[in-house]
Amino acid sequence: MTSISFTKVSELYKFSRLKRSAGFTLLEMLVVIVLVAIMSTLAAPAMSGLSNSMQVRSAASSMHTALQLARSESAKRISRVVLCVSSDGVQCSSTAGWHQGWLVFVDANNNAVLDNGEAVLQVVKNLPANLKAQGNGLLTKYISFTPAGEMQTIGGAFQAGTLTVCTASSSATEGRLLVIGITGRVRTEKVTLSSCV
Repeated sequence: MTSISFTKVSELYKFSRLKRSAGFTLLEMLVVIVLVAIMSTLAAPAMSGLSNSMQVRSAASSMHTALQLARSESAKRISRVVLCVSSDGVQCSSTAGWHQGWLVFVDANNNAVLDNGEAVLQVVKNLPANLKAQGNGLLTKYISFTPAGEMQTIGGAFQAGTLTVCTASSSATEGRLLVIGITGRVRTEKVTLSSCV
């Protein structure tokens, strides 16, 4: 019978304890899974709100860029340039709703309708399905820039107003207003709307 020294036994005991504590118990694993599930549930609405906010900001920025393009091209080409609602990316739409998409084109005959031979400068397909974009007053279907960079309807009236971009919701939601003055300058404002339908 061989004798084992006390130090050897002590070292073996320490080694076996270290080896056993290297993994997780089933109970520890379940606690971690429950905590992750709870945190995910709490974080989901905040992440959804952040995603919606980014989509609204991006859509408003896209519209702002299209307006600037139309204004600058009207001065450069010394011709009327129109932004119109377009649901198919081919022709102007008679139904309102900028979220359907839009066209920017040189309106050589001043009728706010894309005709054969008129140069198309930009086509934007529909915005994400959860977004709405509407114009008020004279901005519901088209926006027209004269060579002076001012906004004017095809009938000659001054055209100014607001485009609203927001997440579709029957309750309070974040939105962006693109406020367009007679001179064609665009200002973007972040707002909270009571609803967006």
